[in-house]
Amino acid sequence: QQLQERQLEPTFVIKMMNAGRWAASAGLVLVAGASVAAAVRMPWQSGDVDLEEEVAALAQPYDQQDLMALVVTAFVALIAGIQVAPNKSILSDFVKEMAGTVLMVVCTFAPGPLFGHLGISTEWPMHMLGVIVADKTMGGPHVNPGVTISMFVWGQVNLVQAIVIILAQLVGAVISFPLLQAMLNPFEATVGGPSFDATTTPLKDGFANEFAGFALLMAGIFGLCCTALGQRYYIKQSLLAGVIRFVIYFFGVSGPAINPALGTVWAFYDSGNLPRDTEHYIVYWLAPALAGAAMTLLWSAGTKTGIFAEKAPKTKTN
Repeated sequence: QQLQERQLEPTFVIKMMNAGRWAASAGLVLVAGASVAAAVRMPWQSGDVDLEEEVAALAQPYDQQDLMALVVTAFVALIAGIQVAPNKSILSDFVKEMAGTVLMVVCTFAPGPLFGHLGISTEWPMHMLGVIVADKTMGGPHVNPGVTISMFVWGQVNLVQAIVIILAQLVGAVISFPLLQAMLNPFEATVGGPSFDATTTPLKDGFANEFAGFALLMAGIFGLCCTALGQRYYIKQSLLAGVIRFVIYFFGVSGPAINPALGTVWAFYDSGNLPRDTEHYIVYWLAPALAGAAMTLLWSAGTKTGIFAEKAPKTKTN
């Protein structure tokens, strides 16, 4: 009996740690919501701000039909995923990716509007800090459909998990932009996002920009997170944040987004409708998907993992 108790103890500890993490995440969401509510109620400049007016004054609302189509699709996929793969952590993956995406957008999109006027010496460190906080708080979610596609190619998630995770990321992004704008309103700051105009920029340039930017991002993820350096969290995550800043600075033709969910949902938030043009999906979805798959296959071939993993020899039985 004592042996069984000792064997169960690590499992119990892990469950308690996971419960604590989710409790902390829920608390973070509540604190964020309370902060927004408090902010819009505070008197700023002249007079009190009317709550209803503040909510109505949020940036251009989403088209209701497009929004419902996206949300319903996400939750139908979630329910189907739970039924199809009951032994997988489908529900926790969905919550983790949705909440992680919200936190990632809030932490990494806020520094520009709030600190951009102070120069890169302030904005860049704040952005890099946001990358670390968002990742550490949520336990390292993908928060990026391109990364999820790459992990699918690598064999780390199956097709059902990949679909559910990507839809969760889209829902999280839909939540995050209005939430962040509400947080920025008292400071008279406006959130920005990646954009690509096919009428002024050649499609091939936008495609090449996102392809190269995302390829560099995946090179950073594999080289920093999947090697011995990955054991030193704050070092590798700081370096990865530096890679992201490098890509943002030098690959500005398409934003860059280097994240399909951010590219599409920003267009949705900015215009009110989900993008209808094919060029958008070629630049923000096809380019990172191909770049991620290519980098994953190169990494797999070099490390003998994924589809290039050496199969264990079959043992003969008498």
